[in-house]
Amino acid sequence: MGPTPLIPALQRPLWLLLVTIAMLGISLGFALVPSLNLSFGQSDENGKAYSTSTTAMISGLWSGAYAFGDFLGPTVSGVITENADFGWAMTSFAFLCFVCVLMTFIVKMCKLKKKPSKKSLNINTVIVNEALSDDDVEPLIP
Repeated sequence: MGPTPLIPALQRPLWLLLVTIAMLGISLGFALVPSLNLSFGQSDENGKAYSTSTTAMISGLWSGAYAFGDFLGPTVSGVITENADFGWAMTSFAFLCFVCVLMTFIVKMCKLKKKPSKKSLNINTVIVNEALSDDDVEPLIP
């Protein structure tokens, strides 16, 4: 609903902008919250034992990627806005978001086609349970 030049007759009343900002916030929450949890699940699937160091490594990588995106987004947006107007910059970012959603959908569909067997899930669960040590279960702050 941004100022795209592809739809010149689009009226932008205040209520419509507020609805789109609310939708943006909700969709950002739907994207960010599960991504960290999926990262932890992916490490379990790849044989990494669940421990404090694994959790710290994944959280650090996730936070670093998020911070890099916070840097890269405004930088690229500024370059595009300098070379084109603001409407085309926002249209190009909307297109990039659509490409990311499409790529995520394709990856999810490919993963659904090759589901792991129950036997491999049981083996992974046993490996994770055996890898937990006493220092991983104790709280960090006594």
